[in-house]
Amino acid sequence: MSQEEEILSLLKKEGKPLTSEQICRALNIPKHVASSSLFSLLRKGMVKRVYTEDYDPTRPFDTVSWVIE
Repeated sequence: MSQEEEILSLLKKEGKPLTSEQICRALNIPKHVASSSLFSLLRKGMVKRVYTEDYDPTRPFDTVSWVIE
């Protein structure tokens, strides 16, 4: 299973927005791998960003949450 498929599966299973950090921890992957996969999925229209009260514009990737589109 590819990293993208694993991320989609995790988001589907959780059924709620997950931060990039939560995704990295759950799948035991480095941040750069998650970043690459999430942005690829975003370009394909398969996930979207969710800006919660925890969002920090000085650390956008670390604080944005992700959900299935």
